[in-house]
Amino acid sequence: MRNYIITKNKLITNIIELMSKYGYNGISIRKITKKTNIKESTFYYYFKNKKSILDLIINIANDILLQKLILKENQNGYLFLQNSISTLIKTFNALTFLKIWRIINIESFNSDFYIKNKFIAIKLYLKKYFKNIILYLQNNNLIKNTESEIIIEDLYNNIIALLNEFSEMKLEEKNTIYTEEKLFNFINYFWNKIKK
Repeated sequence: MRNYIITKNKLITNIIELMSKYGYNGISIRKITKKTNIKESTFYYYFKNKKSILDLIINIANDILLQKLILKENQNGYLFLQNSISTLIKTFNALTFLKIWRIINIESFNSDFYIKNKFIAIKLYLKKYFKNIILYLQNNNLIKNTESEIIIEDLYNNIIALLNEFSEMKLEEKNTIYTEEKLFNFINYFWNKIKK
């Protein structure tokens, strides 16, 4: 049983590593098993086929987001916004999630409709997180009563663009302080735009 878990964890780590570098279409079962130092037949002991690794990536991403992205109520609207985005940044700070996020970005442009939609669903989940932030602020009368869809798009698009920049710099082991400053400067700017 112990060897089963060790091999499966090694396999998962290598799948994430390879997919974050080469994308789904750029890897093969042979490449995965060679990196993991197992036989191809062993791969099929853990996975039904190559497409089943897509479900693995999606499930890991969903588990991480469900565990980490929890909104904590706060009657100070600015602190609520800042803490909500900080929670997201902490999620992106984990190396495994950074690699998964790169996979999500790569595969959401995949020409295969099935693959593309699986990964776009994660982005939609994140968009819902931003929507919940804005709805909380509106429902608690902490921001101006403006068109929520417009400010959700503004918040989502800008934060995701900055998180993409942060992710790539982090994966390339570059200093992320400037990007983090831009993130918090944007939060200040955004808050000043929507606050009452």
